[in-house]
Amino acid sequence: FVLAPPLRRLSIDGLTLNSEVRIFTVSGRWVRTLAANNGAAAWDLQDGSGERVASGLYLYWVRAADGAQRRGVVAVVR
Repeated sequence: FVLAPPLRRLSIDGLTLNSEVRIFTVSGRWVRTLAANNGAAAWDLQDGSGERVASGLYLYWVRAADGAQRRGVVAVVR
């Protein structure tokens, strides 16, 4: 993950082609789904409704086209 200053976007690089990134709150509420068609995905720190997300921890789940999966945590600080 790379935060692009001034913290308006989170770039997720190094993904396989056609991967999918799902972002959730720590309570499990879906926030956003991102497509990584070119091996990268960019999260503008907005939810699926276009609202800015609050500061806090968010869970991410990456699923590659071949079915491989990876999970982790990212912090958003405003």
